[in-house]
Amino acid sequence: MKKYALFTLFTLLCLACGKEGNPGDVDYNLIPVLDGKYYGYIDKQGNYLINPQFNSADVFREGLAVVLTKERNLGFIRKDGSFLTKPEYNNVTVFHEGIAWTVRHHGFPIAINRDGKELFGAKDVQSVSIYSEGLALFEKKEKDQTSLYGFLDKKGNVVIPAKFKNASLFCNGLAAVVGDNGKCGYINKKGDVVIACQFEGGRPFFTPNRAVVKEGQIFGVIDRKGNYVIKPQFYHMREDGDNYQVSTKNYGDEGLCNSNGEIIITPQFSWLSPFENADLASATLSGQKKMGYINKKGLFTIKPQFDFAGPFLADYAVVRVDEKYGLIDTDGNYLIKPELEEVPRFFFITERDQIDGQYSTAARVDNQYLNTNELVDAFRKLFADGKLDGMSFPLSVGKVLDRYALSDEEVPVYNAWEATTINLMANANVKLILNGFFYKEVSDGWWGSKSVLSKNAKADTVILELNIINLLHGFYALDVEEAFQKAFNGRIGDFNIYIDTEGRNTLQISISK
Repeated sequence: MKKYALFTLFTLLCLACGKEGNPGDVDYNLIPVLDGKYYGYIDKQGNYLINPQFNSADVFREGLAVVLTKERNLGFIRKDGSFLTKPEYNNVTVFHEGIAWTVRHHGFPIAINRDGKELFGAKDVQSVSIYSEGLALFEKKEKDQTSLYGFLDKKGNVVIPAKFKNASLFCNGLAAVVGDNGKCGYINKKGDVVIACQFEGGRPFFTPNRAVVKEGQIFGVIDRKGNYVIKPQFYHMREDGDNYQVSTKNYGDEGLCNSNGEIIITPQFSWLSPFENADLASATLSGQKKMGYINKKGLFTIKPQFDFAGPFLADYAVVRVDEKYGLIDTDGNYLIKPELEEVPRFFFITERDQIDGQYSTAARVDNQYLNTNELVDAFRKLFADGKLDGMSFPLSVGKVLDRYALSDEEVPVYNAWEATTINLMANANVKLILNGFFYKEVSDGWWGSKSVLSKNAKADTVILELNIINLLHGFYALDVEEAFQKAFNGRIGDFNIYIDTEGRNTLQISISK
């Protein structure tokens, strides 16, 4: 049975490096396609291997594929179409090195193996990535909302604490990190900085002994000691096998240089995809619109004729002609003529494209868990010793200005005064809002008057606007309101509180005494 109606390929190649769980372990023989409303899987001849039944579908990695069910839950299927576990997830990563991260609604990341067994959870992270060389990069939000990055092992233990301002995954034993000085360097798997943080930017060691780094506005290549093997000289540079895709001018055409920095394909292409492991790369000559395929000598072997041409990630490539997509072989012959409706661009993103951006939706999950008990405790501490954040009630303008080191000019004449934001925890803060008239009218010395700030003026009403932050999925305001009502029952010490939810993740809490 052949179906060529609406055709969609979903794949975001993994970021990781190393031999185990190689991103090449992708089965391109099962191609996700959209037939009417639902996705199934066909082979390159258009025969259905798994019938259409999913709202979306990814390619198979390590024998499993991510799908979205009609009920809009994520799960993993085997190559026979059966589910690995009950599809009940709100977010997942792909499998890599035998492990995937899963997140249920309002849950935290839980690692599972290829048998579907839950291994451990990561409740205290903001986000966590797929495993690369046995380590998973995690992000931890500080109370002041800054992010720090560290690494977990395959038991869920923190082996490199979150202390870097940014980080890549490990490749060939090293990971790029950003230190306190804002510069990029490299660490080993013990967390030791082995190449000092000195570069404007740095890419992972995709090859064992070389990494591309940025110095100022130009790029070069260093070895594992941090010494240049190709001095900074290119305005664009990225690995392509043993060679490098480069531009010799700012926003200039692209070509290829070898491992010595010598140009082997003259920069003349406005578009040039990486060769990666293929013998051909898609390219567009500068000033032209049509795309074709060149060999490693820079010569077109498939003439420019396509409106879009994807890389050869398998023994075929996806091309587009007149808004229709098809498949070609390495000789340029059609396997499927251009009669397919759609192929999303992220199908053509390679492993190294992904790691450039550090994360992809297929390689990282965000924590959706809110610890309401921790939030209750943090909120209660605001009212310690019968005061509001250390200030006696009722609040006066002067008290607030002194407490938060604010200037007089920050107090509005007519509007409510949003005085400050207090960070309660990584996923919640409160905005202190005061209502009242904080100015008095005095003579301007002529025939009029002017408004002068009265620091003794007291607020008529005080509101704490509580905001749930860094959590993207679902409604949390009602959960927090329920926890607060249970914990406080309308009072915290001598204070009365009245709670009103405002949308998904905001509560207005009126304070009186």
